[in-house]
Amino acid sequence: MDERPCPFLHDERLPDQPIARLALPIKLPHPVVAVDVRAPSEWDGDVRGLWRRAGQALRGCVALLGEHVDNPRREDDSGPVDPVVVVELLGEAGVPVIVTVTGRDRGLADARRWIDRYRAAGALAVHCVTGDHPAALGIDRSATFGCESVTLVAEVVEGGIAATVAESPASPGDRIGRLLLKERVGASACILNHHGSVSDMAMFADACRGAGLRLPLIAPVPMIGSARSALALAKFPGVRVPPDLLRRVIHARDPASEGRAVALEVSMQLAQGGRFAGVNLSGSTGATDPWERLRITGDLAQNILAIWA
Repeated sequence: MDERPCPFLHDERLPDQPIARLALPIKLPHPVVAVDVRAPSEWDGDVRGLWRRAGQALRGCVALLGEHVDNPRREDDSGPVDPVVVVELLGEAGVPVIVTVTGRDRGLADARRWIDRYRAAGALAVHCVTGDHPAALGIDRSATFGCESVTLVAEVVEGGIAATVAESPASPGDRIGRLLLKERVGASACILNHHGSVSDMAMFADACRGAGLRLPLIAPVPMIGSARSALALAKFPGVRVPPDLLRRVIHARDPASEGRAVALEVSMQLAQGGRFAGVNLSGSTGATDPWERLRITGDLAQNILAIWA
């Protein structure tokens, strides 16, 4: 949210020597192209049909289903936008799903309930993140954090499903130490947030390996579909995208096409050197229709798969 240190880097509620757990195997494809997907909270179309069709667009990819701060919290688990239903439908279509559980407005008991449901639905892994505070995104509501990513990893591993984690190298504090802690409690892979140029990402990966980290690292690739989404991405907490890339999209005659070109260029550069297990394609296509967003994202993901093949 600001320049204050992350409270969870030195949280007195965490044990000094957290229990080491053996990470559960995770069957990631090689290479990994993880695609951020989002269930529409309000849409008049056939939501179940949307996710069945998504299996065609996302073939060969892994879906990363988020739990976004600006999505309204459901009062029950019924209905077509239940994330468990999304996991099941994408799984039936042959697309493995990593599904997010945050600590925002949630205690460990509630987290356990969701972890159990996602395991039963056939999720590939649970992505354990503390979660953004609404104020960081200009959303006017309060939030409490009943758990955070390290404690969530422990719950997920105890629940019998693989855990993935995120890390934000651009944020203040000892991010490599934090990532080593997540590995110690059982994380199976890490999806990195945007933190600068490809050389910046390579330097962070090398520093992690030098510190003894063994986790597979999945590098971020920005998907920028419009000038508006470029500006929004630049304001996102814990994210740093090179200004020259943002300017390319903002000033392009066709921002959406330029954004896809940027994503392909970054993916091609990241494929060199063998530092990363794959990439995470996240951001905005600029399309408003949910199926059009998935189709555009899927086309881009297929091109990235071809680059990494």
